Amino acid sequence: LSLGELERLHEQVVRTQSITPANREAVVEVLRAIAEVMIWGDQNEPDVFDFFLEAQTLSHCVRLLGASTTPHASVAVQLLQSMSIMIQNIRRDTSVYYLFSNNHINRLIAYDFDFAGENEELLAFYISFLKTVSLRLNVGTVQFFYQGHASPPQFPLYTLATRFVDHPESMVRIAVRTVTLN
Repeated sequence: LSLGELERLHEQVVRTQSITPANREAVVEVLRAIAEVMIWGDQNEPDVFDFFLEAQTLSHCVRLLGASTTPHASVAVQLLQSMSIMIQNIRRDTSVYYLFSNNHINRLIAYDFDFAGENEELLAFYISFLKTVSLRLNVGTVQFFYQGHASPPQFPLYTLATRFVDHPESMVRIAVRTVTLN
């Protein structure tokens, strides 16, 4: 775990223009490793997070959602899981503010995931992601999710979570209630 490792992982994400069955598992592993390095860096080496910010690594990771040549949920699941792990474990307030501030998390929240068919696992990770984000809301972070400049004003974290308020799965309904309460 090092800044050099994050730089190497970042380059792999940038070079990935499309996700195919041949590279899908490698992309999943890169996303997992980025979360691991980021958590280590937050706790041990601030330069790691500075590179993540300056190189716009998160933006490149979110871009991968639309890069798949064949429908498959594994990359989306890993991205949601990695982001949830980072949001839960990053301790420095400035790091959390960066994760939330550049609208990348809002892009993930509002992304049009395909929850139909075999993608029940994707829905579980999406709902867990929404819950994780909501647990980090406070006076300083809520501003990143409330879009008062829109007409009418919007709060996608809340409105998109409430789409699942009457979902048949109790775990999903409970998580939506948690998001709503937070």
